[in-house]
Amino acid sequence: MRSGYIAARLASLTAHPSIVDAFGGSATAVEKARALHPKIGFCVDDICREDFRSRDAYDLVVIREVFWYVFPHLATVLRNPRAGVRPGGYLYVGQSFPVLDREFVGKSVIPNPDALVSLFTEYRPVYSAMLRNHGLETDGPIAHLLLSCR
Repeated sequence: MRSGYIAARLASLTAHPSIVDAFGGSATAVEKARALHPKIGFCVDDICREDFRSRDAYDLVVIREVFWYVFPHLATVLRNPRAGVRPGGYLYVGQSFPVLDREFVGKSVIPNPDALVSLFTEYRPVYSAMLRNHGLETDGPIAHLLLSCR
C-alpha cells in the first residue's frame, strides 16, 4: 500500500484535507507520504513511547496494521491513543491476521480478532467486521473495529 494512503482517503472525505494529521514510525515512509499528499500533516512519532503525547484531540484516531510489531510495548500502545481521541470521538483499529489455525508470531498474545477486541476495555464497541484478507483463502481475517471513548 502507498505511504499515506489511509490518511489521503480520510482527507478526501472532507472539504479541508489540512485537518487530517497522520503519524508514522518511519521517517522514510513519512517523507514519501508528504511528497504524495502535501496537504496532509504527516509527522514521525512512536506510539510505543512511554512519554507519547498526542499533538491534538481528534474526532477519529486510526491505528492500522501495527500490533504484530509492538508486542514488547503492547500496554503502552493500547494506552497512548486514548490521549488523542477527543471526548465523544472514535478509535478505528484495523489488523490483518494470518490463517488462525496455524502458528504465527504473536498468536500467544493476540490469537484471533476477538482477543484483539478484548484489549480495548476503555472503549465502547460501535462496529466490528471480520473480512477475509484480500479474498485469498490462504490468508486469515482482517479485523475492523470502530470504538468510542467511554
